[in-house]
Amino acid sequence: MKPLINPYTGDLQKIVDRSSDWYIDANIDLLTNTISNGGGNFTSLETSSTNGLIIPSSNTYVFTRNGDADTGVYFNVTSERIEVHRDGNVRAAVSAQSSQTYSFLAAASVALLVPATSNYVFALTGTPTSGMYYNASTMDVEFHAAGVTKHTLDLNNGDYTAGRDITSTRNIIVGSGAAGVDNTITFNGETNDYQLINMEDESELRLSANADATNYLAVEADGTIEFNGTSTVWNDIVLPLDSAKVPAANAPNWESFVGNLNAYAYEVNDYQEFTSELLHGYKTGSDLEFHIHGALNAALAGGDETVKFEIEYSIADMDPSDGLGDVFPATTTINSEFTVPNGTADLTNIYISIGTDSTGSFGMGATIKGRLRRIASSGTDLVGDIFVTQVGIHYEIDTVGSRQITTK
Repeated sequence: MKPLINPYTGDLQKIVDRSSDWYIDANIDLLTNTISNGGGNFTSLETSSTNGLIIPSSNTYVFTRNGDADTGVYFNVTSERIEVHRDGNVRAAVSAQSSQTYSFLAAASVALLVPATSNYVFALTGTPTSGMYYNASTMDVEFHAAGVTKHTLDLNNGDYTAGRDITSTRNIIVGSGAAGVDNTITFNGETNDYQLINMEDESELRLSANADATNYLAVEADGTIEFNGTSTVWNDIVLPLDSAKVPAANAPNWESFVGNLNAYAYEVNDYQEFTSELLHGYKTGSDLEFHIHGALNAALAGGDETVKFEIEYSIADMDPSDGLGDVFPATTTINSEFTVPNGTADLTNIYISIGTDSTGSFGMGATIKGRLRRIASSGTDLVGDIFVTQVGIHYEIDTVGSRQITTK
């Protein structure tokens, strides 16, 4: 069967093959709106001088494939639409409701052929520049509102660009599950582009800026959060000296601090000892910065003065597999001198960085044993004593904690 337009009469004709000979099986005269049946499988339709074909009052096939009664064009009066059937199944449909809107159904083995030139495929009634537009030069399908592109579907590579918010009431799935594919969601900003990447082989989800493969936040398959590169953060191991060991000689004095509070005040050669361990978020092998917090025990009025402290320490790693860790090494001593400017008020809070350990050989759970001591300075030594409230150790963090109790 072949439908065609007769160039001589202008009629729409249905041509069928009967024993290798072609016959006009049905004819529609487009000028007079009359239909003649040539004996084929063609349903007669009523015509009107003003409306052309009139949809029948009951569901029926208008055209069917020769020898196949349920493959063809079907009038569905109940749903008020024209359907294309194959073996009785709806493959495509055009519906015309009272609002004069049209919808297309897509199904297997049916393609909607796009025009060869740029043009609107669908448009709102009365608003010809609002609708679905095919851009032949870019092979994009665009969705316009008053001529302005709001969404774009790239038919070459399947990319979709949304010019407005997208709201979904269902799950959004990115990727096809193919092996070795790192699916990415990119946030296109004015200054920085942020990427959310599913690292397939590394079994982690990464968040980075500007496709940075060194500095990023990662969520591992078990939910562990890991900071990489410059995304690491710092925290403080705080060692209050209120409860630290006081020696029999050269001990700091327990003096009135403020109100009913007291603190240890150090003169030259006074010292205390402390002990702690590296916490579970510690980045293995990273630097440790030792510092102290304190306050003046008297205002300065006679010129600048200096105060100097040292920390002597030893650090040993632990081994949870058998409970036997490293042998504590010989101690390391670091020191720092601080200048207190003339006119500094009494009880001014003071921070002094003593030094940094960069040996880079320790892990979480390593034990730190240390001693803080005030020593003579190289300048005009601070007259009297100075309060020291705590020792602090700044450490770098690359995980929120450890993956297991004894495993980083």
